[in-house]
Amino acid sequence: QRLQEDLAAWEKHIWQFLQNWLNPKIESIEIETSGSTGKPKIVSHRKEYMCNSARMTCEALQLKKHTTVLLCLPAQKISGMMMIARSIVNKMDLYCIRPSSNPLGEIHDKDKFDLAAFTPTQLFEVDKDSKKLKRLEKINKLLIGGEGMPPTLLNILQKLSNSAYATFGMTETISHIALRKLNGKDAADWFTTIGSIAVHTDERNCLIIEA
Repeated sequence: QRLQEDLAAWEKHIWQFLQNWLNPKIESIEIETSGSTGKPKIVSHRKEYMCNSARMTCEALQLKKHTTVLLCLPAQKISGMMMIARSIVNKMDLYCIRPSSNPLGEIHDKDKFDLAAFTPTQLFEVDKDSKKLKRLEKINKLLIGGEGMPPTLLNILQKLSNSAYATFGMTETISHIALRKLNGKDAADWFTTIGSIAVHTDERNCLIIEA
């Protein structure tokens, strides 16, 4: 109880998620949607489905156990929750910092990570700060999502020596269901679904996702 009282607001969100995740009496996690496609609402995801999603991402990115993960996204949202879930499921080491619009300013030059996820806003004008750009390149694999990709940011990511991926997904799909490689020899112009997920359109031309 004393520990929880001493935590910052962003740390309490991580604490609460872990409390719910580790409680065997709680089968589902409730999450509020972002509101980007309509009025924000609460959706509920079973932990076993979140584990399945986490495994598919780890397999798609070929993430090994005991590698390092940077969490700079809010843990009360699906993006942050799934970074924690992936770390637990794949037994990776999670390094947590305060979510902000400038996460690269919160880490050290010597820090190296195997995986991190950002929104495009968090990487705004990273090309104008050589120190931040070097820190970004020390992250082996980057996930970029949550909003549209500005052309200027895409140009920056395409020049990086590490691996950058755009993500396609939402709260309702337990974060991303498809990835698009943005740089390197295997860069693509399209998204590819991960794991056993399949997509098609119905008679209304609406996207149907089978997971």
